[in-house]
Amino acid sequence: MASTSSSEGGPPKGGSPVRRRAVRALLWSDAGRVLLIRATTPDTRIDIWLPPGGGIETGETDHQALQREIWEETGQYLTTDAGPVWWREHTYAMDGRQVTQTDVFYFLRVPHFEPTMRHNPEQRETDDFQEFRWWTTREIRREGGIFVPSRIAHFLEPLAAGAVPASALDVGR
Repeated sequence: MASTSSSEGGPPKGGSPVRRRAVRALLWSDAGRVLLIRATTPDTRIDIWLPPGGGIETGETDHQALQREIWEETGQYLTTDAGPVWWREHTYAMDGRQVTQTDVFYFLRVPHFEPTMRHNPEQRETDDFQEFRWWTTREIRREGGIFVPSRIAHFLEPLAAGAVPASALDVGR
């Protein structure tokens, strides 16, 4: 689900704070590109670019949630048993409530494919998702938009070169 930190989009409107855990897929193509989704944040209406992913549902493992989210948001059935490569914690507003979310990122090498949202049951997501784009790290560095995480190109380059961290790195906002 698209989100923004409160520092990017203003303070939350109030309500009971919520803690949430989410997974994100860094889908790295054989063409040397990462798949990102341009989404409009629900409360602030700011466009951001972020990897496919979303919240872990009750009873799901990270890997089950990752598989479901990749299917819903790209139409690809992918699995992995690899561990997470990154994490970040951020706060954003959703439906008038403050949400503190921990995103856990997984890196998957994939053949290039044309993504589709047709399997996504979440109307809000299909309304907020604007487009897919396969990016090189050079293109990300040159673009003036908002990326999640903000230094995604910096952290992707070692992964693309085969340097997978022994434990997940904190990639900040």
